[in-house]
Amino acid sequence: MAIIYFLGGKLYDFLDNTFEEKRYFQIRKTMLKDIKGLVLDAGCGTGRNFPHFSKKASVIGVDNAPKMLAQAEQRIRQSNASIKIERMNLTHLEFKNNLFDAVVATFVLCVMPKEREEKVLDELVRVAKPGARFYFLEYIYSKNPLRKIFMKLTSFLPRILFGLHYNTTLNLVKKHSALNIEKIQYVYSDTVRLIVATKKKP
Repeated sequence: MAIIYFLGGKLYDFLDNTFEEKRYFQIRKTMLKDIKGLVLDAGCGTGRNFPHFSKKASVIGVDNAPKMLAQAEQRIRQSNASIKIERMNLTHLEFKNNLFDAVVATFVLCVMPKEREEKVLDELVRVAKPGARFYFLEYIYSKNPLRKIFMKLTSFLPRILFGLHYNTTLNLVKKHSALNIEKIQYVYSDTVRLIVATKKKP
């Protein structure tokens, strides 16, 4: 299991803060500002997404790490959205079918153990309404040969710390029979990718 799950939320935020300031903050701000309706923030962690949701969103943040949720609780007041958090396993979501208008999963599928990836995606799809939009972020290997070699040589570090594995989410989304991909976009260099998809209607 990744070291992240044994860290306190404050320590995790400290370790991740440089990446948050230089990469993720602007990505989240742009991606989340127009999402509205009932939103599932799956694997919400310490609530880094929370400040970027607008008042048009009603958000339920879900994670299975109590120390992360304790930190997430502190970020609820930074948001204009209505937000509540629940401890829940992403492989067994305690929500009814066809509930959410949107699902956000920022760096979630790419840190799941391989044997859980498809089950987690199935659960996210199950609880989303037909026509619901999905927002995924994932890390991928650079197309630059030298940078790609460096990323592969050092990949054991993010894997140990965060459980990260590269080039995962898009392949899972492409294979899922209930999802249509709307957009694929690089949002940081050529190593962080946004995938927007919708759940097919009957």
